Amino acid sequence: MSKLPLRDRLVVLTRPEGRGAEWKAVLTEAGAAVIELPLLEISFEPDEDILTEVLDGINEYDWIIFTSANGVRGFFDRFFQRFSDIRSIGGARFACVGPATEKALRAYHLDATWSRRNRMRSPWVAS
Repeated sequence: MSKLPLRDRLVVLTRPEGRGAEWKAVLTEAGAAVIELPLLEISFEPDEDILTEVLDGINEYDWIIFTSANGVRGFFDRFFQRFSDIRSIGGARFACVGPATEKALRAYHLDATWSRRNRMRSPWVAS
């Protein structure tokens, strides 16, 4: 008897194109036949006026809250098109809603002040 829990199972993976490799590997290793059907396309197309306003005043913000890993990547792609030094971000602290978002932030050598993982107390309460 096979120890592959998904042996003879056909699985449809709906991750965005280029984002399903890890899942596909895990499922295939468990014995599944995997068909990729990307249903979403991730793009970063912010309102240019708002983006300009945010980046013009970036060193005035207290917090930058990221709700997805894609948001982290999109933000910093645009940030580094405008600034060459991370210190241009000023004293803003970062919050992340989940571990994938936090991991994406760490890819820029930055740590979240607050995340679900380290939520000892609400960061919104004055220190």
